[in-house]
Amino acid sequence: KNCDKYNIDPNRVFLGGNSSGGHTALMAYLTKDNPKFSTSKYEEYDEEVRGVIDWYGPTDFSLVKKEIGNENVVEFSIFEENTILDEMITSASPLNYISDRKLVPFLVFHGTEDDIVNKKHSDLLVQRLEEYSHNVTYIEMIDSLHGGPEFFDAEAIEFIVSFINKNC
Repeated sequence: KNCDKYNIDPNRVFLGGNSSGGHTALMAYLTKDNPKFSTSKYEEYDEEVRGVIDWYGPTDFSLVKKEIGNENVVEFSIFEENTILDEMITSASPLNYISDRKLVPFLVFHGTEDDIVNKKHSDLLVQRLEEYSHNVTYIEMIDSLHGGPEFFDAEAIEFIVSFINKNC
């Protein structure tokens, strides 16, 4: 809607985010054609993007369910008085929206020592994308935690710029 206002080329848009922002980017793209998540408010605008970049975003909230009892588990907003709402877990998990339909390329970053969003989230995302032969690049940041400057150092930026240039 505001491409002209901000001098944005609507044919060169990528979605990306870190942690909950990664989850948001994944959900925004993977559910864009799903009536459950659609609105008519901006239906005249194209929703297509050129790629998705996910930095350590949660992808499968059922993993959190399985890890209950581990003191390091972060209780996400889908918990209600220690009762996990299975329907919300399913609905909020990007993994559940990956299929054989054509998808744009994905670039995924995750720290091997992430103590907030377990690396299993990205492992499963990449595995599911590969199962359907989607284009995905996975950068495992050895010994990295949840975020940090190494995710945006010169080498990481080089991967990001290369990914964007390759997919424009």
